[in-house]
Amino acid sequence: MKTSSFKHFQLPFENFNKAQEAVVPFLDKDINVVIAFNTSVGKTALAECAFGYHLKRNNNSKVIYTCPYKSISEEKYASWHKNPQFGKKYKFKLDTSDYSSTIEDFEKSRIMIMTTESLDAKTRSKAHWGWLRDVECIVIDEAHMLGIERRGSKLEAFMMRLTKINPSIRIILLSATMTNSLEMAKWVKSLNGKETKHVKSNWRPCVMEVNYHAFDYCDGYSREDKKINMVLELIKDYQDEKMVVFVHSKVTGGNIIKKIRASKIPVRCAFHNGSLSKSKKKDIEEAFKDPHSGLNVLVSTSTLSAGVNLN
Repeated sequence: MKTSSFKHFQLPFENFNKAQEAVVPFLDKDINVVIAFNTSVGKTALAECAFGYHLKRNNNSKVIYTCPYKSISEEKYASWHKNPQFGKKYKFKLDTSDYSSTIEDFEKSRIMIMTTESLDAKTRSKAHWGWLRDVECIVIDEAHMLGIERRGSKLEAFMMRLTKINPSIRIILLSATMTNSLEMAKWVKSLNGKETKHVKSNWRPCVMEVNYHAFDYCDGYSREDKKINMVLELIKDYQDEKMVVFVHSKVTGGNIIKKIRASKIPVRCAFHNGSLSKSKKKDIEEAFKDPHSGLNVLVSTSTLSAGVNLN
């Protein structure tokens, strides 16, 4: 299916993939949609199409994109603000714990990008209910967080509260790891009574190869040492490729960085972790995205695991 067939928003690629095609007929309809696709299948493009449709319907309509992570929220803001179909036509509001906002900011904006905690707080304040009633569509990304302890309850509560404030709001859920997506679709329908479509696909745009290696203490080496040595071997074998190494602690990450540099393998490496400033982490991410920067190996704690797009 040609992307040009969707008249409300023009995407930068020619054809919808076969998973996206299943959702396209519902994008310009006033129905809820629960989308359960693998990572990199193109869920965000579908959200953009839905937003394009709603923003063109009238001059007062508002849309909200929300997800649990500031990093993803800021990434979407930067991307959409550069898109002439959004950035040149509509006023934006990015709302996370790093930014201050007034009620007037939301009243004047058409596209709101918010963390789930921020939106939860807005639904608790009657002062915000006025502009919340003007929201036609909300896209909730990383919707599998509904099942996560503590944070999931906030997401569930604000969805229930929001649909009471604005019963006509359209809900679109996006997730790559939602195991009970059909059950979730039934629950979403109960919130606002709208027809709700459930679209699930296991299709991937590329083959993913997964290998597991078990390590035991032997030959005088701890499991930690053996794992780090394997990482060094992989870096040596694929030194011309981009590689991300996730670790569970800053101590392990620091040890890997030291051993990479001591090994004299001709690669540039960096360590992305919570002790870095926001600007430093952003610099590392941009350098890793740049094919000409020379930064090929990125060691990271969970600071990168939550949906940051590294291309």
